[in-house]
Formats: sequence, structure tokens, C-alpha cells
Amino acid sequence: MVKVGDIYKTASQQLLNVARVEELGLWLTSLKIANVQVQQLRDRQKIVLELTNGKESYNLPLNRTNAIILAESFGEDTDAWIGKEIILQKVKRAFQGRLVDAIEVKSVETTPKAPKAKK
Repeated sequence: MVKVGDIYKTASQQLLNVARVEELGLWLTSLKIANVQVQQLRDRQKIVLELTNGKESYNLPLNRTNAIILAESFGEDTDAWIGKEIILQKVKRAFQGRLVDAIEVKSVETTPKAPKAKK
């Protein structure tokens, strides 16, 4: 059965947000940056990452904090980000005077690995 919403997705359905990441089970999953572009979203320009897990692609608009995190990890030139791996973590951020769930990106290269078990 084909659903109209699956064929004619709105732009907001195609973009990752906290609820969508939760629904897709993408928290702390390694995702590769396949493409980086600038898109006009609402009233401002945003850097939008195309992420892939090898099977599917997802678009993540970056807020200023996440753009700075990636620039510190991979450099200012966003072309250099392509092919790099990141994870998405759920964090709390202040927004309009209250704490809300938010997405924070982290480079897989800088994510501490769990210690190996001793044999």
C-alpha cells in the first residue's frame, strides 16, 4: 500500500529533529556526512548535512552550536566534512526560558571509546 505522505513528504518531514531521530532510532548511531549544503529554512540560511547510515539518507539542519562543534572537529571548510562520521546525542538546551531536548553532534573521531574488557 502506498501512502501519499510517503511520496509527497513535506520539507519538515525530511529534516531531522529530536522527535524524528527518536522515531528512527538514530541516537548514538554512527552516521557519515555524504553532503553539505546551505539551504534557506524559514527566514534564515542554515548549513544542512546529508547523513547516511549506508542504507538511508537523512538531512540535519545545523544550529550555530552544532556548526561550531563540527568546525572545531573538521575545520572551517565544510567540503572537508564530507566522508567524516558523527553521532547524534540528545541533550538539554535552554530555549525561550525553559529546557528542551535538542540534538548535539559529535565527531566519532573525538568520541571516547569504552575501555576494552580484560581477559
